[in-house]
Amino acid sequence: MHATKIMCFVTLLFTSLYAHGQFSGAEMLQNCQQAERVLDSPQGVPSTANLQQAGRCFGFMTGLEEGIEIGVGVAGGPNAKSLFCVPPPVTYEQRLRVALLWLRNHPERLHERASLLIATAFRDAFPCGK
Repeated sequence: MHATKIMCFVTLLFTSLYAHGQFSGAEMLQNCQQAERVLDSPQGVPSTANLQQAGRCFGFMTGLEEGIEIGVGVAGGPNAKSLFCVPPPVTYEQRLRVALLWLRNHPERLHERASLLIATAFRDAFPCGK
């Protein structure tokens, strides 16, 4: 529980760090693998470096999801169809594992922008209208 609180803080802290530049799928994979290690670790509080990478992963995914939702709402109005529809019970840990699975299964695309790859992973895993 304590590690979760720290991760939330780090996520908020580092969300804006990658907003201005391109972030590759390879960088996203590295950061999200670290987030997975943090979540799966039975030990105490991870190192600051590990939490930074985990925060980058969760922050990026959260920002991307929120940005797409806002963009669809602004551009398309109330009847616009979203790119993906994550059901309410899906946790951020589940989102992380969906993103990691997709990135690991598509190494040929890791040079592409992380935003495109994660949006594609979520679209494939959480299609709207099903």
